[in-house]
Amino acid sequence: MGEKRGSGNVIWKLLGGAALALVVAGLIVTYPDIKRYVKISTM
Repeated sequence: MGEKRGSGNVIWKLLGGAALALVVAGLIVTYPDIKRYVKISTM
């Protein structure tokens, strides 16, 4: 398990990039709802 394999590294980079893209997409989609919720909770 200790040795670094190039292919495994690429797979992890792809997985990390996909996860990051999903998080960003989720934030963009839910951003208006979050803003509305914050506005309501700070009144």
